[in-house]
Amino acid sequence: MDIEDTEKTGDLLPDEKEQLEGHSASLSQESDFFLKYYSGHQGQFGHEFLEFEVRLAPDGKSASVSYTNNTNYRREAIIRKQFAVSRTVAKELQRFVEEAEIMRETDKNWPTKNREGAQELTISMGGAHVRLATCKIGSLADVKNSADPDGLRAFYYFVQDVKAFMFSLISLHFKVRFQKSNNMHNNLLTYASDQTILRSVWPSSLTLSNSYRALVITN
Repeated sequence: MDIEDTEKTGDLLPDEKEQLEGHSASLSQESDFFLKYYSGHQGQFGHEFLEFEVRLAPDGKSASVSYTNNTNYRREAIIRKQFAVSRTVAKELQRFVEEAEIMRETDKNWPTKNREGAQELTISMGGAHVRLATCKIGSLADVKNSADPDGLRAFYYFVQDVKAFMFSLISLHFKVRFQKSNNMHNNLLTYASDQTILRSVWPSSLTLSNSYRALVITN
């Protein structure tokens, strides 16, 4: 079949088909991202837990973030925070997932939840899905003595990085003053003039990038 016949029948040449399929897979990965982390236990003060969730919007241009912290110590009220971030911030989290290769891990040989509590991590990205569950990890000694020290170590460090990133976002979003932009429908946090504030809440292990300029506060 020559090129002219291909155009008439609507079929694609092998190279064109491969390119289109690759492009479609790329678009799917760009628009598909969900991450949820839970850590909690049932104790003297009832069900106490920490949970956060990041979900990419269907259009892929922003992501919603929700944070919940419930501690009944001193009868404190449950803390709930919800806000939106740009695609740039979501990409940073996706980079964490890719570099840690956490979606290749399995919790088959990990210790299960116990009286000390449980941790759960759920990730969907690029059409793939993984759910990992284990007990709370007190130190790297617990990791070393487990049946799968390499896998549990990857989980431990990944969770630490993501928690640091999420707490930084919350600090930036709710503790830093912002000014209104007439060119945007939402309010943009502006840190370029005072990066000292940014560095005071951003983990030193993370590289400063344009992510902080893209954080969005919804009305």
